[in-house]
Amino acid sequence: MTVNFRENTMNGKREVEIQISARPTDVLLEKHHENKAVGWYEENREGIDTLNKFAEENGSFSDFHRPF
Repeated sequence: MTVNFRENTMNGKREVEIQISARPTDVLLEKHHENKAVGWYEENREGIDTLNKFAEENGSFSDFHRPF
């Protein structure tokens, strides 16, 4: 069985298609969390890339606090 639902996000609407197996609730929750994680990463990609570039060029913010 296939269930389609729409999820409202800050970037608009996203349609999701899920194949349902023996545990529908678990499958739906897992897919929902995956979609939220992808959406969060997409929304924050620019900031993450900026911090990664800074760390590559200058080291981590806390490098000077580490004794090792």
